Amino acid sequence: MPAPQKNVAAWLATYVNGEDGTNAHPGTEALIKATGLSRSSVLRSLSALEEAGFIRVLSQGGGKGSAKGRATVWELAVPVDNLGHLVSHRHLTAVS
Repeated sequence: MPAPQKNVAAWLATYVNGEDGTNAHPGTEALIKATGLSRSSVLRSLSALEEAGFIRVLSQGGGKGSAKGRATVWELAVPVDNLGHLVSHRHLTAVS
């Protein structure tokens, strides 16, 4: 996993509110400030992490309409094919 993705994933994990790895909603600006990465790097990293199955969108923020001005709510996850490489952690849930 590239360093920017690790950086974003680590910071996203610090924003988790629930013990089950859910309800992380720092917002893009907070992740930019925390990671020191550019907006495009943060957005690419979030997209790559989601595509790889390490995070999932619980509620889409931003954009237009009722979601405007709200942060996307994320859930941390570990793809099943990566479980053998990781130490168990109570904030991670397996997805298939």
